[in-house]
Amino acid sequence: MKRFLRLFGLERLDYLTADREFKGARWIRWLQQEHIPFRIRIANNTLIFNAMGLGRQINQLIAYINRRKWNIYGASG
Repeated sequence: MKRFLRLFGLERLDYLTADREFKGARWIRWLQQEHIPFRIRIANNTLIFNAMGLGRQINQLIAYINRRKWNIYGASG
């Protein structure tokens, strides 16, 4: 990544796309510090924590969002 940035510059990068193998707090922190936008695929069972420390699996959160979206648009089902 550093080599790419040296050769092409940040302005040539729309965002970085990575698969699950490229996750990790240190890596994500570095991308954020370097102001590199990213899209990283995560596993369904990845835990996401809210501000109060309550953890949920990402698949549960996505299911909740999908249910809410259906309710907002007045769809039944």
